[in-house]
Amino acid sequence: MSSPDWKLDKSQARLDDGTLSASLDLAQPTRGLYDISPFFTQHPQSRLLQIVEPEIGADGVGPSDSYLRSRDLIVTYPETDSRRYSLEVYWRSLASEPPQVHRGVELIVSAQTSTLDATPRVTVRSTLPAGQFASLPAAGPTARSVPIETAGTTTFDTDAGPGCFIFRPPGAEFSYVEMVHPTDFQRCDISEADGGEATAEHLLIRRWMEKGVIVRARMRACFVQRDGDLTSARACYDSLCHDRLPLTV
Repeated sequence: MSSPDWKLDKSQARLDDGTLSASLDLAQPTRGLYDISPFFTQHPQSRLLQIVEPEIGADGVGPSDSYLRSRDLIVTYPETDSRRYSLEVYWRSLASEPPQVHRGVELIVSAQTSTLDATPRVTVRSTLPAGQFASLPAAGPTARSVPIETAGTTTFDTDAGPGCFIFRPPGAEFSYVEMVHPTDFQRCDISEADGGEATAEHLLIRRWMEKGVIVRARMRACFVQRDGDLTSARACYDSLCHDRLPLTV
Protein backbone atom coordinates (compact mmCIF):
# COMPACT_ATOMS: atom_id res chain seq x y z
CA MET A 1 0.00 0.00 0.00
CA SER A 2 1.13 3.55 -0.64
CA SER A 3 0.07 7.14 -0.12
CA PRO A 4 0.11 10.08 -2.52
CA ASP A 5 1.05 12.38 0.35
CA TRP A 6 3.22 10.35 2.74
CA LYS A 7 6.63 8.75 2.33
CA LEU A 8 7.73 6.19 4.90
CA ASP A 9 11.30 4.99 5.52
CA LYS A 10 11.52 2.75 8.58
CA SER A 11 10.59 5.02 11.51
CA GLN A 12 10.86 8.26 9.54
CA ALA A 13 7.85 9.68 7.71
CA ARG A 14 7.51 12.73 5.52
CA LEU A 15 4.29 14.45 4.55
CA ASP A 16 4.33 16.38 1.27
CA ASP A 17 0.99 17.09 -0.38
CA GLY A 18 2.23 19.93 -2.58
CA THR A 19 1.06 22.59 -0.15
CA LEU A 20 2.21 21.37 3.26
CA SER A 21 5.41 19.50 4.12
CA ALA A 22 6.39 18.11 7.53
CA SER A 23 8.43 15.33 9.11
CA LEU A 24 7.44 12.79 11.75
CA ASP A 25 9.54 10.39 13.82
CA LEU A 26 7.33 7.36 14.53
CA ALA A 27 9.62 6.23 17.35
CA GLN A 28 9.16 9.59 19.10
CA PRO A 29 5.61 10.85 18.48
CA THR A 30 6.11 13.29 21.35
CA ARG A 31 8.09 15.38 18.84
CA GLY A 32 4.99 15.70 16.68
CA LEU A 33 5.18 17.17 13.20
CA TYR A 34 8.35 19.21 12.70
CA ASP A 35 10.32 20.80 9.87
CA ILE A 36 7.02 22.32 8.77
CA SER A 37 7.18 24.07 5.41
CA PRO A 38 6.39 26.63 4.20
CA PHE A 39 4.44 27.91 7.19
CA PHE A 40 7.03 27.61 9.95
CA THR A 41 10.23 27.69 7.93
CA GLN A 42 11.35 30.72 9.95
CA HIS A 43 10.43 29.00 13.21
CA PRO A 44 12.13 25.57 13.10
CA GLN A 45 11.39 24.99 16.79
CA SER A 46 7.66 24.68 16.06
CA ARG A 47 6.07 21.31 16.76
CA LEU A 48 2.50 20.39 15.89
CA LEU A 49 0.27 17.59 17.18
CA GLN A 50 2.76 16.12 19.62
CA ILE A 51 1.29 12.98 21.18
CA VAL A 52 2.10 13.30 24.87
CA GLU A 53 1.88 9.81 26.33
CA PRO A 54 4.60 9.28 28.95
CA GLU A 55 5.39 5.67 28.10
CA ILE A 56 5.75 5.94 24.32
CA GLY A 57 9.41 5.94 23.43
CA ALA A 58 10.51 6.05 27.08
CA ASP A 59 11.04 2.29 27.37
CA GLY A 60 12.68 1.91 23.98
CA VAL A 61 9.65 0.13 22.54
CA GLY A 62 8.82 1.62 19.17
CA PRO A 63 5.79 1.06 16.98
CA SER A 64 4.81 -2.55 16.33
CA ASP A 65 3.38 -1.70 12.93
CA SER A 66 3.28 1.21 10.49
CA TYR A 67 2.02 1.47 6.94
CA LEU A 68 0.49 3.80 4.36
CA ARG A 69 -3.03 3.60 2.96
CA SER A 70 -4.54 6.20 0.67
CA ARG A 71 -3.84 9.55 2.42
CA ASP A 72 -3.23 7.89 5.79
CA LEU A 73 -0.14 7.07 7.78
CA ILE A 74 -1.20 4.43 10.32
CA VAL A 75 0.97 3.57 13.32
CA THR A 76 0.39 1.07 16.14
CA TYR A 77 2.10 1.30 19.53
CA PRO A 78 1.85 -2.01 21.39
CA GLU A 79 0.66 -2.69 24.91
CA THR A 80 3.59 -3.05 27.31
CA ASP A 81 4.13 -3.99 30.96
CA SER A 82 4.11 -0.32 31.91
CA ARG A 83 1.38 0.78 29.50
CA ARG A 84 -1.63 -1.49 29.79
CA TYR A 85 -3.17 -0.48 26.50
CA SER A 86 -2.17 -0.18 22.87
CA LEU A 87 -2.55 2.93 20.71
CA GLU A 88 -3.38 3.14 17.03
CA VAL A 89 -2.72 6.52 15.47
CA TYR A 90 -3.96 7.74 12.10
CA TRP A 91 -2.16 10.72 10.58
CA ARG A 92 -4.50 11.69 7.73
CA SER A 93 -3.69 14.29 5.10
CA LEU A 94 -6.74 16.46 4.47
CA ALA A 95 -7.23 16.69 0.74
CA SER A 96 -10.50 18.55 0.26
CA GLU A 97 -11.33 21.61 2.30
CA PRO A 98 -12.85 25.03 1.49
CA PRO A 99 -10.71 27.06 -0.96
CA GLN A 100 -9.52 29.44 1.75
CA VAL A 101 -7.83 26.52 3.56
CA HIS A 102 -4.25 25.72 2.63
CA ARG A 103 -4.51 22.07 3.74
CA GLY A 104 -4.09 20.30 7.03
CA VAL A 105 -3.88 17.05 8.98
CA GLU A 106 -6.42 14.98 10.88
CA LEU A 107 -5.24 13.00 13.90
CA ILE A 108 -7.24 9.98 15.09
CA VAL A 109 -6.08 8.17 18.23
CA SER A 110 -7.57 4.85 19.40
CA ALA A 111 -6.80 3.03 22.66
CA GLN A 112 -7.53 -0.62 23.42
CA THR A 113 -6.57 -2.99 26.24
CA SER A 114 -6.29 -6.76 26.61
CA THR A 115 -6.44 -6.50 30.39
CA LEU A 116 -9.51 -6.34 32.60
CA ASP A 117 -9.20 -2.57 32.91
CA ALA A 118 -6.97 0.34 32.02
CA THR A 119 -7.11 4.14 32.16
CA PRO A 120 -5.39 5.71 29.16
CA ARG A 121 -4.46 9.36 29.28
CA VAL A 122 -3.33 10.95 26.03
CA THR A 123 -2.79 14.64 25.44
CA VAL A 124 -1.84 16.39 22.21
CA ARG A 125 0.40 19.45 22.35
CA SER A 126 1.46 22.01 19.78
CA THR A 127 4.23 24.58 20.19
CA LEU A 128 4.38 27.51 17.79
CA PRO A 129 5.34 31.20 17.64
CA ALA A 130 3.36 33.32 20.06
CA GLY A 131 1.08 35.96 18.61
CA GLN A 132 -2.62 36.72 18.67
CA PHE A 133 -5.08 34.01 19.62
CA ALA A 134 -8.80 33.46 19.41
CA SER A 135 -11.30 30.83 20.47
CA LEU A 136 -14.25 30.09 18.21
CA PRO A 137 -17.49 30.87 20.07
CA ALA A 138 -20.55 28.68 20.14
CA ALA A 139 -22.46 28.39 16.89
CA GLY A 140 -24.10 31.61 15.83
CA PRO A 141 -24.83 33.74 12.77
CA THR A 142 -21.58 35.70 13.07
CA ALA A 143 -18.10 34.43 13.88
CA ARG A 144 -16.30 36.62 16.39
CA SER A 145 -13.01 36.54 18.21
CA VAL A 146 -12.75 35.67 21.89
CA PRO A 147 -9.33 36.81 23.16
CA ILE A 148 -7.10 34.34 24.96
CA GLU A 149 -5.00 35.68 27.80
CA THR A 150 -1.38 34.77 27.13
CA ALA A 151 -0.03 35.62 30.59
CA GLY A 152 0.16 32.28 32.33
CA THR A 153 -2.20 29.51 31.28
CA THR A 154 -5.81 29.83 30.15
CA THR A 155 -7.98 26.73 30.36
CA PHE A 156 -10.94 26.12 28.05
CA ASP A 157 -13.43 23.37 28.72
CA THR A 158 -16.83 22.42 27.30
CA ASP A 159 -18.46 25.39 29.05
CA ALA A 160 -16.25 27.82 27.09
CA GLY A 161 -17.58 26.86 23.67
CA PRO A 162 -16.38 24.45 21.00
CA GLY A 163 -12.81 23.17 21.08
CA CYS A 164 -11.62 25.23 18.11
CA PHE A 165 -8.69 27.62 18.47
CA ILE A 166 -7.09 30.08 16.05
CA PHE A 167 -3.41 31.04 16.31
CA ARG A 168 -2.04 34.05 14.44
CA PRO A 169 1.77 33.99 14.30
CA PRO A 170 3.27 37.48 14.06
CA GLY A 171 4.08 38.73 10.57
CA ALA A 172 2.42 35.75 8.84
CA GLU A 173 -0.25 35.81 6.16
CA PHE A 174 -1.81 32.61 7.49
CA SER A 175 -3.49 31.47 10.69
CA TYR A 176 -3.18 28.03 12.25
CA VAL A 177 -6.35 26.36 13.52
CA GLU A 178 -6.65 23.38 15.88
CA MET A 179 -9.95 21.74 16.70
CA VAL A 180 -11.22 18.68 18.56
CA HIS A 181 -14.38 16.84 17.56
CA PRO A 182 -17.24 17.97 19.85
CA THR A 183 -17.84 14.45 21.18
CA ASP A 184 -14.16 14.23 22.17
CA PHE A 185 -13.40 17.73 23.44
CA GLN A 186 -12.64 17.84 27.17
CA ARG A 187 -10.12 20.57 27.88
CA CYS A 188 -7.46 22.72 26.27
CA ASP A 189 -4.74 24.66 28.11
CA ILE A 190 -3.15 27.53 26.20
CA SER A 191 -0.11 29.37 27.50
CA GLU A 192 2.78 31.50 26.37
CA ALA A 193 6.24 30.29 27.33
CA ASP A 194 9.54 32.11 27.57
CA GLY A 195 11.22 32.77 24.26
CA GLY A 196 8.08 33.86 22.41
CA GLU A 197 6.50 30.43 22.05
CA ALA A 198 2.85 29.54 22.57
CA THR A 199 1.68 26.11 23.68
CA ALA A 200 -1.73 24.51 23.23
CA GLU A 201 -2.33 21.22 25.05
CA HIS A 202 -5.51 19.22 24.47
CA LEU A 203 -6.67 16.49 26.81
CA LEU A 204 -7.71 14.07 24.09
CA ILE A 205 -8.30 10.80 25.94
CA ARG A 206 -8.81 10.20 29.66
CA ARG A 207 -11.22 7.51 30.75
CA TRP A 208 -11.46 4.07 32.26
CA MET A 209 -11.87 1.21 29.82
CA GLU A 210 -12.15 -2.56 29.95
CA LYS A 211 -11.12 -5.42 27.71
CA GLY A 212 -12.83 -5.36 24.32
CA VAL A 213 -13.60 -1.64 24.44
CA ILE A 214 -12.01 0.83 22.00
CA VAL A 215 -11.70 4.46 23.07
CA ARG A 216 -11.22 6.80 20.13
CA ALA A 217 -10.80 10.57 19.68
CA ARG A 218 -9.98 12.82 16.75
CA MET A 219 -8.88 16.34 16.02
CA ARG A 220 -7.75 18.42 13.06
CA ALA A 221 -5.13 21.04 12.32
CA CYS A 222 -5.56 23.41 9.37
CA PHE A 223 -3.73 26.37 7.89
CA VAL A 224 -6.04 29.11 6.64
CA GLN A 225 -5.65 32.57 5.11
CA ARG A 226 -5.30 35.28 7.75
CA ASP A 227 -7.97 37.43 6.11
CA GLY A 228 -11.29 36.02 7.27
CA ASP A 229 -9.68 33.31 9.39
CA LEU A 230 -12.61 33.12 11.82
CA THR A 231 -15.02 32.32 9.00
CA SER A 232 -12.56 29.78 7.60
CA ALA A 233 -12.12 28.22 11.03
CA ARG A 234 -15.88 27.90 11.35
CA ALA A 235 -16.02 26.13 7.97
CA CYS A 236 -13.25 23.73 9.01
CA TYR A 237 -14.93 23.01 12.33
CA ASP A 238 -18.32 22.41 10.72
CA SER A 239 -16.65 20.02 8.30
CA LEU A 240 -15.13 18.07 11.19
CA CYS A 241 -18.48 17.94 12.98
CA HIS A 242 -20.35 16.59 9.96
CA ASP A 243 -17.74 14.23 8.50
CA ARG A 244 -18.27 10.65 9.54
CA LEU A 245 -15.46 8.69 11.11
CA PRO A 246 -13.63 6.86 8.30
CA LEU A 247 -14.77 3.26 7.88
CA THR A 248 -11.18 2.04 7.90
CA VAL A 249 -10.57 3.26 11.45
